[in-house]
Amino acid sequence: KVIKESLVKNIEHILEYDKKNAVENFKQAGPALVFETILKLERKEFLNNSGGENKANGYYQRLARSINQYFQLNVPRDRLSEFKPVFLEAIKDYDSQ
Repeated sequence: KVIKESLVKNIEHILEYDKKNAVENFKQAGPALVFETILKLERKEFLNNSGGENKANGYYQRLARSINQYFQLNVPRDRLSEFKPVFLEAIKDYDSQ
C-alpha cells in the first residue's frame, strides 16, 4: 500500500509538472520512477529498523534494463554501507532466467 501511494504521488508530480509533454515524459521516466520509488521505500524501511545508528547517504547510479530500453537508476545508499536492496537482487535473478 505504501509503495502504491508513493508511486501515485510521484506520477502525479510528473504529470502536473509539464502537462504538455506529460505522456512522453512518463514513457521516458516511468520504469526508473517505479524502480527508484521501490528502492527508496526499501531503504527507508531498512533505516527505520536499524536502531537509529545509520542514516541515508545519497545515491549511486546503475544501468538498468526494462522492456526494450536501458535507463539510469539512482540506487539509494546508507552511511555504513549496510543497505543491500533486495529489489535489485530480485531484478538480477529475474534477468538471469
